[in-house]
Amino acid sequence: MTEPSPQKTLSLIGLGLLGSAVARRWKKMDWEVIGYDVSQEACDRFRESGGTVESNLETCLMASERSVFCLPEADVSREVLNSVFQLSENSRPAFIIDMATGAPDLMEDNFKLCQQYGIGYLDACVGGASSEAEAGDAILLVGGTVEAVETNRSVLEDVSRQVFHVGPAGQGARMKLVTNLVLGLERLALAEGLSFAKTLGFDLQATLEVLQAGPARSHVMTTKGAKMVSQEWTPQARLDQHWKDVRLILEESRKRKTHLPLTQLHDQILEKCHHEGWGELDNSAVIRAYWT
Repeated sequence: MTEPSPQKTLSLIGLGLLGSAVARRWKKMDWEVIGYDVSQEACDRFRESGGTVESNLETCLMASERSVFCLPEADVSREVLNSVFQLSENSRPAFIIDMATGAPDLMEDNFKLCQQYGIGYLDACVGGASSEAEAGDAILLVGGTVEAVETNRSVLEDVSRQVFHVGPAGQGARMKLVTNLVLGLERLALAEGLSFAKTLGFDLQATLEVLQAGPARSHVMTTKGAKMVSQEWTPQARLDQHWKDVRLILEESRKRKTHLPLTQLHDQILEKCHHEGWGELDNSAVIRAYWT
């Protein structure tokens, strides 16, 4: 059996919904992916799917010159970065590709810290659900230096439909918030429209077909419409994860004194979903807020 090329090996920290999805995509593109997660359950699932798992964070970080972070919060990324900095100079990865959707200012700080240690840093936020990332149909919104983007272009292009370099570090996270603002409100509008149709006595599947055929059609109808109609909540992206993004959006808007009334309402609805115990369900379950 041929040993994988070091240039085609990635260390992946975080094996949740997104992490395991991008790992499967990279493996299809002939990358060797070595994973780590604090959750033994996530590690077991990854191993059962044919992935290679390291039981130690530091060992995983040292397995490749590129480390990819697929972590739920930028704060967690910072904790892992601190572990990177504690490694000897010859053992540290040359590049960090951070796919967390976190506070943009924190991503900027991560970049500056990495600079001090001679490590390249990209905030490479995924535009799309985990299923789209696995199919290579998501986009990547990348912040960082031109040099770092070009050096890692093959890694980025192999896991996305299109790579957008949107500016320096932190701008990838900011563009992701813009994307998630629009996407979340489209999802909410679809939920409200279907709920309204139900009160008018229409069949929801028939309503969805009408919406998809007419001027109101959207990508959200394709990815989330069937889940809303069938009430199938297996998560592709969780409600609580989007609520976290909405709070980040509002935090950024307050810094810039920008008024986002629809997002403020969305925040209230998602908070209700959280308190009803639906946070771990797919984000299409926002329609349940209209049923209670």
